[in-house]
Amino acid sequence: MLHVCRKCGIELISGINFTPSYAKQWNWICRKCHNERVKGHWKINRERMRETSRLHYLKNREKLLEKSKKRQAFKLEKLREEILELLGNKCSNPNCSVVGGMSDSRALQIDHINGGGCKERKKLSIIPYYQHILQSIRKGEEKYQLLCANCNVIKR
Repeated sequence: MLHVCRKCGIELISGINFTPSYAKQWNWICRKCHNERVKGHWKINRERMRETSRLHYLKNREKLLEKSKKRQAFKLEKLREEILELLGNKCSNPNCSVVGGMSDSRALQIDHINGGGCKERKKLSIIPYYQHILQSIRKGEEKYQLLCANCNVIKR
């Protein structure tokens, strides 16, 4: 069955210029027209929508903060896993007390080879800091290494 956008008259092709969730039997509309309609609605009702959003936040603040914390923890865990993988997933100290190098991710720490990590860490919050480390490693800069907690304390 052929469907046509009721605003602009173009043929609707599912997945290309049309999403079935936009339509009811009498309300076939393309993505472009739908987006224009939403933007127009936002312009007209901006203050009311902001107030509704603010009230929703105040009513559900605890739940929203809890969700945000979980998302951040998940993102941080994924960033750390990727950094550890790129750095080899084991202690890079050849004199490590664990034969073959410590490989338990709970005991591995990201170390700045030339020092200065404390100053660098204080400039950024934790997620942007990990993103910075990840970018640096991907560029091929050799500023970081993995050390187990024992080797890192001994190095200081």
